[in-house]
Amino acid sequence: MSTDVLPETEAWWWSVLLLLWAAVPAQRVVDVLKAIPASADGGADAAEEVDSGGRPGEPLDQAAQRRLLGLMQRDPLLVATGGMRRAQRSRLLKRLVAGVEAARQVAADELVEALTEDMVAAVAPEAGLEGGSSPEADWLYKTFAYGPMPPPSHAPGVTEDGSGSELPPLPLPLPTPLPAAVVQRHARGVAAALGRRHEVEGAQGQHGGCAGVSGDAAEGSSNDDAATCGLISLRVSGNMLAGSTGCHEWEASFALAQLVLRRPELFRGQRVLELGAGAGLVGVALARAGAQLVAATDGSAEAVSNCAANMRLNLHLSEHPVVECGQPCELAALEQGVAVCRLAWEEPLPSGGLHCDSVVASDVLYDPDVVPVLVSLLVRLLQPMEPPDASGAAGGARMAYIATLRRNPATLQLFLDTVAEAGLHAAVVDGWGDPGVSSAGGRPQSAVRFHLGVLDDVSVADRIVIHRITH
Repeated sequence: MSTDVLPETEAWWWSVLLLLWAAVPAQRVVDVLKAIPASADGGADAAEEVDSGGRPGEPLDQAAQRRLLGLMQRDPLLVATGGMRRAQRSRLLKRLVAGVEAARQVAADELVEALTEDMVAAVAPEAGLEGGSSPEADWLYKTFAYGPMPPPSHAPGVTEDGSGSELPPLPLPLPTPLPAAVVQRHARGVAAALGRRHEVEGAQGQHGGCAGVSGDAAEGSSNDDAATCGLISLRVSGNMLAGSTGCHEWEASFALAQLVLRRPELFRGQRVLELGAGAGLVGVALARAGAQLVAATDGSAEAVSNCAANMRLNLHLSEHPVVECGQPCELAALEQGVAVCRLAWEEPLPSGGLHCDSVVASDVLYDPDVVPVLVSLLVRLLQPMEPPDASGAAGGARMAYIATLRRNPATLQLFLDTVAEAGLHAAVVDGWGDPGVSSAGGRPQSAVRFHLGVLDDVSVADRIVIHRITH
């Protein structure tokens, strides 16, 4: 972590940092701050706080306020990605002040100064924009952590005995902070990649958009246990009306990425084709799990470019150089590495096919009209190729993993019916969610999980299903 914290509060402040990295709603951050055990020893600052009417050692005291401001302003990863967006920072400062007042605490001078500076900046026109907003203002970076931890034993605000007593506003147990070396390495890699990207954009006169960096630009953030614990930073569109839908992070992609990280043996040494790669979350997980080839495709050229940039942001490019293919035939010629390419599902595949061992996709069943096109593509991809490739093995994929958030049950059922009519077989895949098997001591087993992610929301996780499709 980037600030000094007391051992008993370390997990709480790690959770706050996770929420800041993921750009969650401001009120959730403030609710967590209210639950953090405060220090009983505030020294001279505590005495001054008492004199001003505050109550050090209680929720939202001035020590907690200053610590949060320190994370917002000086955390290396937030700094590397350009800091919090103005609207996000403004909402958090206002919610924090409101929470401090509601708790009958006294706002620290630093909080008052930060809010004042924010209010002044809000009314001052941005340089050269005459009151407008830059295209880049619609984009932001979000970072997600993953590592081994047991499944939550309590949902926020719910007790096991039904007594109604209030629990902290986070799933319990809280995630354990990742090793400092992992966090620092990732922050350095992100800073290096973005620094070089800005140099490229400046040299080319680019402004905004989804431009990437050259193939060996980033230092990278890989580590020896990258499939066990790590961070993934993604540049995404914060406006659903700006950028394609592929430039957002979607719920089922976290379930698929979690399956990849939990069961790397399914993909290690495999040539994996991803359909609807979006922002690149699953692609990064596949590369870290040891896939021989990660071929990330999307129908949107904008999403493909953004995906390539995000791959370079998260992978050690000396090990995983990212190739941007102009045509699917270029993708078909690759046997290893990381590649991105635009792929329209309805268009013919290259004459030699796309040589892959597995196919993955997440949140692609968003429209009933997509189903027949997707299934037709799966039939072609899963069909054994004749003649065999140079290695003597058939070039067709053996199976596909399709992760879906059930927004419309009828669309999912249509997909399953169409799969069956096409002569394919679908089976539900277990292993991505919370383990149901307990260890010898009776406690739930730890497994790789995304820390404080969308999968902690039971209403979301219960609607996600992963199917294995085979011929």
